[in-house]
Amino acid sequence: MCSCDKEDEPKHPGISSDKQVEYYVKYEFKFGSYLNLAKQAKVTVVTENGLNSFTLRPSSDWWEGTFGPFKKYTTVRLKATVDMPYPNLHLDGRVSISNGGPFILKDQKQLRSTVLDMQYSVKESDIIDN
Repeated sequence: MCSCDKEDEPKHPGISSDKQVEYYVKYEFKFGSYLNLAKQAKVTVVTENGLNSFTLRPSSDWWEGTFGPFKKYTTVRLKATVDMPYPNLHLDGRVSISNGGPFILKDQKQLRSTVLDMQYSVKESDIIDN
């Protein structure tokens, strides 16, 4: 006869608790302003190796970057800063997660501001349910 405590039961039946975590993060970003007066945005994202910063020019097309594999649950971040508050300045960002299948949108923001700052804490359910 075997007895086990509630704590001994797996959180997700059929999935081993020692299963290795592995997932990918896709960031998307675009910005623009009236007559494209905005010159550049400094963008910083969390990657599997730490922070990565770069500069983008305004565009009607989305910049897209996929990073990973991430090996532990973490808070991912997309931060973009534009040099000045131009007329009709808009910043758009998206964060999506994949464990090898299709990317699932987890956060999206559209702002009329000089700063876009998005953070999403990746959880076990994001990886298992994805």
